[in-house]
Amino acid sequence: MRYDAVRMRRRTAVTAIISAAVAGLVLIWNTIGQDRAFRALIAEGDAALAVSDTSRAAAAFSGALAIQPESMLAHLKRGDTYRRRGELAASLADLTAANALRFVAKEAAVGGLNGLLFALMMGAAVIAWYGDWRLGAVIAAAMICNLVAAALAGTLIPLGLQKFGVDPAVSSTVFLTTVTDVIGFLAFLGLATLFLL
Repeated sequence: MRYDAVRMRRRTAVTAIISAAVAGLVLIWNTIGQDRAFRALIAEGDAALAVSDTSRAAAAFSGALAIQPESMLAHLKRGDTYRRRGELAASLADLTAANALRFVAKEAAVGGLNGLLFALMMGAAVIAWYGDWRLGAVIAAAMICNLVAAALAGTLIPLGLQKFGVDPAVSSTVFLTTVTDVIGFLAFLGLATLFLL
């Protein structure tokens, strides 16, 4: 009887993991398509700025914002383009600190929601697979911490790099990867040390 219960839990966990993987793949496929279009428009805007075609650059960055309305990078680049054109009011609308705080807050909320959803899925899978609710809770809490940190870093790092005059499109990925890796290890191993040892 015990063997059947273990097999049933493992089947349930495998089914949940496969379902989550399929849903994740569909989401990733859609995101990749949007990301390619977004990056192409950013590159088009950068190329236009390189030849001082600010009208084409502003149009490209506006198109990128139509795809990702909350993109800090597109707002910063469009705001800088407007500043070069002498349209200070439009520039300030894209570059104000209030906009930056709104983006940071929204990204933190999205990161928290993603963290919660993935934490529930992975925590349930771990509990079903290993039968240890404490391990599931540690993994779930670490997922939430890591995804919130990734969302915050994904907005704050490009903003900070732009303030220092460094192109965020070139340098952000290195810093973002480092932050998410360090936070991920610290969150999981720290929580595991506190609650499991």
